[in-house]
Amino acid sequence: MPSLEKIRAIFDTIGQGNMPGFFAHVDDNVEWTVKGTFCPISGQYKSKEAFHNGTKALSSTWATPLKLVVQDIVHDGRNKAAVELKAVDVKCKDGLPFTNEYVWVCHFNDEDRIVRINAFMDTDLVTRAIQQNPA
Repeated sequence: MPSLEKIRAIFDTIGQGNMPGFFAHVDDNVEWTVKGTFCPISGQYKSKEAFHNGTKALSSTWATPLKLVVQDIVHDGRNKAAVELKAVDVKCKDGLPFTNEYVWVCHFNDEDRIVRINAFMDTDLVTRAIQQNPA
């Protein structure tokens, strides 16, 4: 099971804008749920590929790389952690500041790979970013 230091190291990669470095720690068959009722990208994704395809409507809006900086981590000492993240220095193509804040509740397997994520965020900001920056 990952230590708090290992979890921080995994998430520090996305604080540097290194999304591939982060996704190297995510299982190919991750179960990733984006919470929300009316948000265009809300739903349940059953793999990394499905997540990437399902969230392109958002990722295509950014004019700058997504950087998510760790604000806090709550770790159960076993296989679960809640990671609070904040987008910094991110703008959409139309100039909208993308200052989203997230909490990802992550479940890890015995190889310290993320196998499940429940993602909570400002879905109104996500919806506005998508509507104002169509692909």
